[in-house]
Amino acid sequence: MSGPHWYVEATRRCLTARFGGPVHLDPPEVDWDRRAVCRATLPDGRRAVVKVDTDGVRHHRERTGLLAAADAGAPVPLVLWHGHDGFHFLVLEEVPTTRSLVDEDAPWRVAGAAVRALHDTPVPPGTAMFCDGVGEWEQHVDHRVAVECAAAVERGLLDQAESDAVRRYALRTLAAAGPAPRALVHGDLQARHLLVHGDRVVLVDFGDVGWGDPVMDLVVLTHFHPWRRDEVLDGYGADGALRERVELLAPLYSLWRNLFVSRWYFENEFEQRRNSETARRVLETEVLPAERTPPVRLECDAVLVDFDGLLIDTEYAGWRSWNELYGRYGRRLDTATWAARCGGDDPLSPWDELEGFAGAPLDREAMEQARRVVRDGMLTVLPGVRRFLDHCATSGFTLCLVSNSPMKWVRRQMDALGLDADAFDLIVTSGEHPPKPAPDGYLIALDELGVAASRAIAFEDSARGVSAAKAAGLRCVAVPNRITVHNDFSHADLVVGGLDEVALVSTSEVPR
Repeated sequence: MSGPHWYVEATRRCLTARFGGPVHLDPPEVDWDRRAVCRATLPDGRRAVVKVDTDGVRHHRERTGLLAAADAGAPVPLVLWHGHDGFHFLVLEEVPTTRSLVDEDAPWRVAGAAVRALHDTPVPPGTAMFCDGVGEWEQHVDHRVAVECAAAVERGLLDQAESDAVRRYALRTLAAAGPAPRALVHGDLQARHLLVHGDRVVLVDFGDVGWGDPVMDLVVLTHFHPWRRDEVLDGYGADGALRERVELLAPLYSLWRNLFVSRWYFENEFEQRRNSETARRVLETEVLPAERTPPVRLECDAVLVDFDGLLIDTEYAGWRSWNELYGRYGRRLDTATWAARCGGDDPLSPWDELEGFAGAPLDREAMEQARRVVRDGMLTVLPGVRRFLDHCATSGFTLCLVSNSPMKWVRRQMDALGLDADAFDLIVTSGEHPPKPAPDGYLIALDELGVAASRAIAFEDSARGVSAAKAAGLRCVAVPNRITVHNDFSHADLVVGGLDEVALVSTSEVPR
């Protein structure tokens, strides 16, 4: 929308008709991104908060979340009316206070109880994941952290090594935390969105409501006030297990939140210093120290690497693109199911299942083209890959790529993502060998390179790939990605979080 106060006339006309008399609108408190918020005086003298939105999905999300929370007894503003007349309208009873949780002597313990009431609200059917995620919470968080890290590198808030460290930290932390409980979360639970009215704390501004991990709300509420976290958890009624989960996830969720807000402020030309400084503090005091472990020293003369899932993030992009199709029918594709097929020649192609959900034949060709666009748009080089390949090149290691994918795919993605195919002494792709877990690709590579298996190391991201390398007589380092972390890597010689956690030393440099 354009023009000053684009919503005023339509809002005044609609609300006057709805409430049976003239409605006075105060100046806007928010007027951007096709939505506006202002306070109003209704014909009977009541004060209200009026939200005007051109986005029906956003309006439905907030309205549904508020009504569900109110029905469950959570302290939220009363919905006086909602409807559509050119724009989407949400009229809420004004909370008669100017105090919020940021004020001195605010009741943080009461706030904890208020948040617990929200999280105990049954998630309404059809509610989307927070931040429009798909699939499982852990994969969504990992994806969003990767997006924010890339943006932070672009604007100079992080360097590439720090970004890689954050992404490895995210993968490890989410794996250690285990599956998140599914709760209705506020999504933007900063302290100023909890208003203090008498002995009550009221939760307001539900524009980002969705389902997700309740720990995220608890962390966002307290990441600028960490000394208040115990009070909040006491009021919340947190048990020991939840407190441990909060402690484990707090650095990751705080960093994600601050990188996101910092980026948003940067893009909209607002002051971003507080969030940027908080992101740097969490990075330097919590994340980087956890990642500063000495690299594992390995001796070899030849390095043999997989491609999909090891160098580029195809496993997650493929899973997510299929999962978006599943989401159209209210279903999801389990990551463990997808992970079980990674590294083989039978990629999941669930058209029959999707047509069963739809109850009718689908235009497979058109949908597949669209799916591939989504997939390719999410492909990224995985953390540590560029530095690892640069080290191999500058240190004189023989470098070979062994993939189940066709050469056309490998070359196209290398060109798109800026990886130099000429850096490899040999590329062995599908059509030249039976697919992994058969060892043939590795045996061909060793033969053509003239290198003994004992003097080479393979790097794989999947259990099938590790099986192929071991069957060829190679030592194999497993580097699980956010999908194949579900695989069993007990047969690998070593499991690491990223390629840059390994220090390669040529056997010719090792004293005998």
